[in-house]
Amino acid sequence: MAELTKAEKLVTVYQVLVELAQRGDTITYEEMAAAIQVSNARLVGRYLDPIAVHLLMAGLPPLTALVVSKVNGKPGAGLMKTPQSFEDGRARVYAYPWDPELFAPLLA
Repeated sequence: MAELTKAEKLVTVYQVLVELAQRGDTITYEEMAAAIQVSNARLVGRYLDPIAVHLLMAGLPPLTALVVSKVNGKPGAGLMKTPQSFEDGRARVYAYPWDPELFAPLLA
């Protein structure tokens, strides 16, 4: 399998998150790392952060909050870009009608 480019990884992260939101589910950092072919789960934040910032600036729910620690089931503190609680943010994410293609044009 060919290595994904950074842009492809960003799109993949976004699309995985949209699928999770539509199912009402979460994913661990380790699982996301595997999905985007990153060897270390600590590097996943490099791909979550630009998405989180874009969504915050667009006034959209914190989709990146669906990536959680396998230890405590919560997202990393740095990825909740709003002062709202994790639970409130996650409820907004699950209720929002996400467009799977929303993020792709930003990378073209």
